[in-house]
Amino acid sequence: MEWHQWFPYIIKHKYAEFSGIATRSEFWFWQLSCLIYGLALYFLSLVLPFVVIFSFLFYIFCFIPTLAVGARRLHDIGQSGHLQWIILIPFLGGIALLVLWCLPPKINTQYLTQSQNPGQQSTSSSGSAPTPPAILDGPTPGNTSVTPPGVTDPTPESTQGEAKPAEQRERPTIKMNKPDNEN
Repeated sequence: MEWHQWFPYIIKHKYAEFSGIATRSEFWFWQLSCLIYGLALYFLSLVLPFVVIFSFLFYIFCFIPTLAVGARRLHDIGQSGHLQWIILIPFLGGIALLVLWCLPPKINTQYLTQSQNPGQQSTSSSGSAPTPPAILDGPTPGNTSVTPPGVTDPTPESTQGEAKPAEQRERPTIKMNKPDNEN
């Protein structure tokens, strides 16, 4: 999505949605759109003083979605959205929050299954968000399995009907043909 498409998307689909995740691009393009539209209204209000009212309404209108996208961005790094309260600590709180917002996403978070990638089309007819790609699936809190959901263990069980421990199982071997032009 282009930067100017994020503003209407978030207003229309995620205005006050604090659950799920927001990618770095969603978060920063939202911030960029608010900054550009806010600056445009500010400079317009210097020429036309009555525009100050619209500028004030714009900031009020953008307050809740800005909090929501900030909370979803914190969810993307595995933190609680309530961590935004640290901005109330003078100077250091804003810097700490900025650093948190810049961190790369954490793949196995508890918030991951609750969101939809903005560019991804929903395939369900009920209107609910589709599940994220399987590459992002992994162990959930309390589950130590590293096998993705829906994948079965390809190792056959022993002949006695009992499964061998993982350390005693044979690893599959892959045999490759030598290329014809090898000397």
